[in-house]
Formats: sequence, structure tokens, C-alpha cells
Amino acid sequence: MHIFLAALAHETNSFSPIPTTLRSFEEGILVRPGADAAAQDLAHGFPGYGFLREVAREHGDRVTQGLCAWAQPGGPVARQVYEGLRDELLAELAAARPVDAVFLVLDGAMFAQGYQGCEGALLA
Repeated sequence: MHIFLAALAHETNSFSPIPTTLRSFEEGILVRPGADAAAQDLAHGFPGYGFLREVAREHGDRVTQGLCAWAQPGGPVARQVYEGLRDELLAELAAARPVDAVFLVLDGAMFAQGYQGCEGALLA
């Protein structure tokens, strides 16, 4: 199988007036394809992301790694940051096609300015 793997996760605190920025992801985990070994190790340590790689390797499946982005819980993600990361992830998926499966590590509690449900918007 050829599997596309990516992560875009943030737990949003709707009471916080301070938006989550790109810097928030850079201070958490923001690993892009082709990153150096130290950055790849950080992505592989992210729950779900590294696990899928291990399981796929054990089964002889090919994995195309996409974006791995996570920020500490905080206020809503700035709209342009969410849209930029989303578009980056979707472009990576388009470039990886054809794929047999898509494995996304999502939080389920992420929203951005203008998006009440980032995960649903991404999946749509």
C-alpha cells in the first residue's frame, strides 16, 4: 500500500483572546517533508505520526510523509495560519497521489478565526 501521512493538531481554548500563530507551531512541532534528521525525529515522536510509520514499515507499505504540525493549546488559530498549513498539507497529498490510504493525525478540538471546525473543513 501507498499511504499518505500528515498531522495538523491544536487544542483550541475558545476563552483565550490571543490567537495561535505560525510561531506557536514553530515552537511546538512544525516539520515539513525533506526536513533534517533532528526535525524528522521530532515528527516521529509525535503520537500517531511515528506509530503509523512503524506499522507501515512492518507491513512493507510505502509512506509518503507530509506536514507534521502541532502547537500547544491556546486561542483560536489565526485564519491565515490555518489556511496556509491546510493548503500546504493538501498540496502535499495531491503531489503524493495516487495513494491507497490517507492517515491524518488531528486533534478534534481545533478551530481558527472563521472556522468552527478545522478538522471537518480539512476533511471536506
